[in-house]
Amino acid sequence: MNESELMQALRSLSTQLAPMPRADAIEARLLAEFDAGGRTPVQSRWLPAAVLAIAASLGVVGFLHDLPGRPAPPPKTDVVFTAIPYTIPPAPYERTTVVRMNVQVAALIAAGFHIPVAADASSMVAADVLLAQDGRAVAIRTLTVPIL
Repeated sequence: MNESELMQALRSLSTQLAPMPRADAIEARLLAEFDAGGRTPVQSRWLPAAVLAIAASLGVVGFLHDLPGRPAPPPKTDVVFTAIPYTIPPAPYERTTVVRMNVQVAALIAAGFHIPVAADASSMVAADVLLAQDGRAVAIRTLTVPIL
């Protein structure tokens, strides 16, 4: 195809694609509507409701975020381990084990615990003993007789 044939094809194409007669009128109406800034009634109704819903949800999230955590329940006095006097407590990294066993009341008295007079020194009491990683007893919790 040479240059003259190309120019003839372009001229015929330009006559076929003549500008739309109403395009200028449509463009003018659109620009006038945008310049007026008018909104349709449907948009005017839902926009304030959406803004209010977003603000309310942010308020609820902020309120719930600032609530303090529930306080921990106070420890029960009957489930607390009592450290055995004159023993080295376990290190923070040391593993410990709880073992349930029968312990003589005389052994508890010898270790330095005050046992009520009603308990017979030769009797046995059920107790949970906290053992350190090396097997030494570091704390005790009696199940039947209170330790004072």
